[in-house]
Amino acid sequence: MNQQSILSPKYLFFIFLTTLSIHCYSKNIDGIINFGDSLFYQQDYDNALNEYQRAFFFSLPCNKQALSNKIAGCYIIIRELDKARDYFDTAFYYSENDSEKIECNLHKIRCYILERNYGYALIKLNEVETNSNFYFNSEKELLKGISYFGTEQYDKAFQAFNEVVDTTDTVKISQLSYLLNNFNKLKRPYPAVATIMSILVPGSGQIYAGYPFAGINSILLLTGLTYLSFQVPILAVIAIPFIYRYYMGGILHSNQYAKERKMLRKEKFYNDIMTIIPETEFSRTCFNVQGKENRYRNYLESSDSEIKVIFSLLFLTYKQFFSSQDVNACVFNPSCSVYMMEEIKKEGAFLGFLGGLDRLLRCHSFVNEHDYSYDLITEKYNDEP
Repeated sequence: MNQQSILSPKYLFFIFLTTLSIHCYSKNIDGIINFGDSLFYQQDYDNALNEYQRAFFFSLPCNKQALSNKIAGCYIIIRELDKARDYFDTAFYYSENDSEKIECNLHKIRCYILERNYGYALIKLNEVETNSNFYFNSEKELLKGISYFGTEQYDKAFQAFNEVVDTTDTVKISQLSYLLNNFNKLKRPYPAVATIMSILVPGSGQIYAGYPFAGINSILLLTGLTYLSFQVPILAVIAIPFIYRYYMGGILHSNQYAKERKMLRKEKFYNDIMTIIPETEFSRTCFNVQGKENRYRNYLESSDSEIKVIFSLLFLTYKQFFSSQDVNACVFNPSCSVYMMEEIKKEGAFLGFLGGLDRLLRCHSFVNEHDYSYDLITEKYNDEP
């Protein structure tokens, strides 16, 4: 192509249009990203995710690394961690230097930790080369400490945490040493001990696990039913199956309570560590555990008539004193008692009671799996009121 043809008006006009379209296209993508950022700051993560994915599809390769990280961040917040890892892989592919690639690998490992897959996180951490970068070394040791803590390898966890703390900060080092000398408290209560105690003396395992009210409740319930069976033999036919269920339920619950109490201690201990070492938003939320609480008081608080108050009180009494000691026998989710209370709230006392009674009659081991959807996580059939 000669110089005259290059400078021809048609060719110059074509260049102008191409440049203008690229400029407008770039501005449009920037607008989508900015809109996605505004949605993200408003905590509208699903819609922010849609905007980021739309921008990613149309963006140039030079922008895909940053967009991949934004998309992965949304997936982490909505707890779709497998998809987050996929986008961190994409970000790794579009990374332009070693630092960006190391950051992508560390982000993937954080996903494994959030999934509580601590063992695999440790394997992947050993594969990460930080190129002697101080920031990445500290981040790697912090993730190692969290992973070792999750696998209850406390000696190795504290070794890793020590690497994060400044060696000249003798106060923090001594604080970590103090915690290390007291980590044996994390091993108690022992779930196996709680189970054996409940087998030998009903209720004692729940008291040992740190739930004295539940333990005393178990003792009184089983003692009362046993006494009733001896005093009124004709009622023994009805009482004995319940005695067996509450006895087995007490054993199962004592094991569960011991694990829960152990996790709560572990969370408190971890929070103590995080007050010493430089914490991040990620490290703060690794061992959040919800304690046992009464989730059913809202039924009583929302009752707007005397009849509903009576039903709510009966429901709370059953949940507190009887259901809390029973085995997990209901085949449905939610349980029959919760289903009945929801029906009463929606339909009123009479129709709600009939609806709950209907559910109770449908709750048996011969439920047709084709009539209800089955939840593999809860291992129960879904039947919402």
